[in-house]
Formats: sequence, structure tokens, C-alpha cells
Amino acid sequence: MKVTDNLNFRGKFRQYDPDGKPYLYRIGDSVDFNGALYTAILPTSTKIPGTKEGGNYWKELGSSEGLYISEFTPANPDIGDRWYVPSTGILYTRIQEESNKFWVEL
Repeated sequence: MKVTDNLNFRGKFRQYDPDGKPYLYRIGDSVDFNGALYTAILPTSTKIPGTKEGGNYWKELGSSEGLYISEFTPANPDIGDRWYVPSTGILYTRIQEESNKFWVEL
């Protein structure tokens, strides 16, 4: 399996859930952390993306600039921007076909 075959966007990185238990990430889970996108390449619960220790568990996918996390449609998106709706868990990307611009579910 390539890292990008089965991505599951989980929103902002969290080390612990509201009850204080470690938050479990599985292979392919992707998160936004400090303005960059990371995907888990090994199961992990407390390893932080972008750190020396987390480097064995997370792979950086790139900048999260152009990533909107909101229940509402972004106001002025650019082509290629992504929009994640937390309540549905759906990730969209902004595309253009001829003169039409629209969101497509990934």
C-alpha cells in the first residue's frame, strides 16, 4: 500500500481525547499540524508529527495552506483548495471545468 492510497482526513492533530486517553491514529489517517499535512505510516497514539520521535510514524504531505476546516462553504477559495466538513468527515477539493468552478468530494 502506498501512503496515499487510503487517506482518512481526521482534522487537527490531537494527542489526547477529551477524557485524557491517547487518541489512536491508524495507517492512512491524515492530520493538520502546525500548518502542514501529515499521514500516519504506522499506528500511533502519542507521537507528534514533525518531531524527531514522530518522524518514524508520520509522513509530511505538504502545506495545509488552502485547507479549510468548516461546516460552511469557504468564501473565496482558489482552484486546488481543500475543504473538510467535520460533521460529515468529507473532504472536498476545488476544481474548475471550463468556466465552472465547484467542489468535488474526494
